[in-house]
Amino acid sequence: MSHHVTLSIVMPVFNHAELVIEMLRSIQDNTFQDWEVIAVDDGSEPSAWDAILDYCKSDARIRYIHRDESRQKGAQTCRNIGLELARGEYVCFFDSDDFIASHGLAQRVNAIREREDLDFMVFPSATYKDGKFSAEPSVNVYGYPLYKDDVAAFCQRRLPFIVWNNIYRRTSLLEKGITWDVNLRSLQDAQFNLQCLLAGMKYEYAVLPPDYAYRYGVAGSISKKINSAEHLESNLYTVNYFYEAVQKVFAHKYDSALYRGATQIYLTILRNEAPKWFSQRLVALVKSKSPMWGWVLSFQVSMTMLLGRILPAKVARALPFCFNVMSNRFFMRKWKVQTIGKFLMVCCLVLLSLSSCAQKTASREHLYELSWSDEFNSSALDTTLWSKMKRVKNSRCSMYFTSDERLFEQKKGRLRLFAFHNDNLIPTDTAQYLTGGITSDGKATFGYGKIEVRARVKGAQGTWPAIWTLPTESKFRTVKSPYYAELDIMEYVDHNTFAYQTAHNAYTLRDRKNWTRPNHQVKSPIKVGKYNVYSVEILPDEIIFAVNGVETLRYPRLEEEAHQFYYGVESFLMLDMQVNPPKSWSKGAAPTTFPAYMDIDWVRVYKLKDNATK
Repeated sequence: MSHHVTLSIVMPVFNHAELVIEMLRSIQDNTFQDWEVIAVDDGSEPSAWDAILDYCKSDARIRYIHRDESRQKGAQTCRNIGLELARGEYVCFFDSDDFIASHGLAQRVNAIREREDLDFMVFPSATYKDGKFSAEPSVNVYGYPLYKDDVAAFCQRRLPFIVWNNIYRRTSLLEKGITWDVNLRSLQDAQFNLQCLLAGMKYEYAVLPPDYAYRYGVAGSISKKINSAEHLESNLYTVNYFYEAVQKVFAHKYDSALYRGATQIYLTILRNEAPKWFSQRLVALVKSKSPMWGWVLSFQVSMTMLLGRILPAKVARALPFCFNVMSNRFFMRKWKVQTIGKFLMVCCLVLLSLSSCAQKTASREHLYELSWSDEFNSSALDTTLWSKMKRVKNSRCSMYFTSDERLFEQKKGRLRLFAFHNDNLIPTDTAQYLTGGITSDGKATFGYGKIEVRARVKGAQGTWPAIWTLPTESKFRTVKSPYYAELDIMEYVDHNTFAYQTAHNAYTLRDRKNWTRPNHQVKSPIKVGKYNVYSVEILPDEIIFAVNGVETLRYPRLEEEAHQFYYGVESFLMLDMQVNPPKSWSKGAAPTTFPAYMDIDWVRVYKLKDNATK
């Protein structure tokens, strides 16, 4: 099938055979006939697959294929597959349970053919219910030029248009590298179209009759999963994605809109009682991207929690966010926003102390008792707890370790670990860089419990200090082993404003499709150049990371995947300076920026009490 096709229609499919067939029939009933449908099945039940396949056999233009099981499940993956296989000059992305009017395909192709200067066009939509196509105004209708700035609208989680509103020039998508992010569980359409806008793709709204109908009234599963750990993690991933993508192009121009988008997600989740850890991580994320708006969100979330103790949930939710409603209404009238802002600042100053207490992690101190600690108050390393880390050639993190005393300094109640560019510092050592690190391997260990380390870093370009754990038994500490179980309590790169915190294991490392299922890594905001308390709680059912007492990530045990959670076995702690972080994290070491160091104020290791419960 190599002949030319004008229009490719990409459509993910999952069950609902009768609706899929109705959608396919509506495509076939169009006046425009030079099209192909690439329907990618995401794992439908055999009965649905057989029914759809039987229907598709009657029309060679419909290609009904299985998603390759080696690729991650999800509509986004199916759309990527369809785009890869598409041969048309133009591409439309349709949902398999909607409806396209008989004039729709011709209308879209003819309109974009007349506008060679455009990369895509947007068409108004309608709704479809009980076999009726309705163009009446509705919350489910999109594709009209309602907003003065579509980028701002997408940032605020308003949708000027959905992908099914549009027809895209296929070469434009390919040239700009536009694809679907497979890690998203929601807002996939917004992510795809925002990519197009940020890439500078040219588009216009078509002033033509509605041609595509969104089917509503069909029961779905998304609402049932809105507060599942997977969807909550996806929402945090989405907020981070939007901030990074928009700020990369526009710096802080859209910070206000991005904040409003984050609050929209929070309020949607809050209707179903947002978990405290989600609220804390959302606030921390927004603060790391836009401190001012992060502070505002922190105040609002804290007030919601406090008011929830004395007021009905709906009222407690509405009062702290009335600012958003008012500022949206008067957004273009600057003096109004300023007046509201001053009012909010007064409230913030009065209630600041209450605000801060609401962000702290839930108290679980009763679960633990101190096992061992080091305050580094002596002038020498406590060799009953620590050994100096040894160099391991061909190991990214261990290739520059040395036991030379010049890499270690212990005084004034802290241990300093250095990283030097080896500019003849040790003439007999040919290593380009020299780093110091300590390990409790074979001396001080732990299992289930909690680890806290108070540390600060003076970084350099290409440094990679870390606080991390590995099990003592070799089968658990070999990266290629199915039993691998590493916890990175802190990894700090270059001069970032955040630290990485990660739960590594065979489940995530052996197949990147599990990288965020569930999410196992977070960029946690820190106080740069100052002491921070980095911690991890190792519990039988989850790992809980925190910075300065604020939870940053919960990594749950998946009962169905054994290789995902070999934590809690006897393990040891490592604190070290490193050089040469992954290329995706750093541009590499710059010798002129050295030396660098990490100061360790104290280490405290707690064990989980017998019969402890949350």
